[in-house]
Amino acid sequence: MAKGDRPFEPDPAALWAHLSEAEQHLDRLQLVVRIGAALLGVAAFAAIVGLLLSRLTVAIPVEVLAFAVSLAASTGVLLLWALDVLVYERRRAVLVEEGTALERRVPSLPQVHSRLAVAGQGGPVAVRVAGFYVGLVVMPLLVGGGLLLTWCARLGPLALAGVGAGVVGLAIALGTLVWLRSVEREEMPGGRY
Repeated sequence: MAKGDRPFEPDPAALWAHLSEAEQHLDRLQLVVRIGAALLGVAAFAAIVGLLLSRLTVAIPVEVLAFAVSLAASTGVLLLWALDVLVYERRRAVLVEEGTALERRVPSLPQVHSRLAVAGQGGPVAVRVAGFYVGLVVMPLLVGGGLLLTWCARLGPLALAGVGAGVVGLAIALGTLVWLRSVEREEMPGGRY
């Protein structure tokens, strides 16, 4: 910088508009991911019903195939949840934080980000999103697991107890993980997540 040059200072209104546009872009991405997760859940249930109604004659029991479909669906939803909540939502929180700081410095700007920060992480929206993903991760496991248990019941009580405990434990563990990571406040270097 040459002597006497002033440092570049962006126009606060243009910066605020840019932050808002970036937030809207992330909102659209999150909507697409959530629609994909819902469609994956519906497709899993449709595949399970299709397996049960199809009179397949394969070496693998239909109940085991149904559980495999439910496990694949839950894994897919879990990956979409990670993209939505652990990636996009963190970036959105940073944008809200920056927008809030800008609105504090320039009170003439609309105070949208400040209001968003108050509603922020751990609020009613986070609880609904967490419930959405918990349902989409756990329900296929419980349905597929229930079908797997009907098959295990024919093998004997020991198989039934072992597989039942495993399915219920997996559903509880994944549901708890999704719930806690979706509604918690997380500290990261540089402030709130």
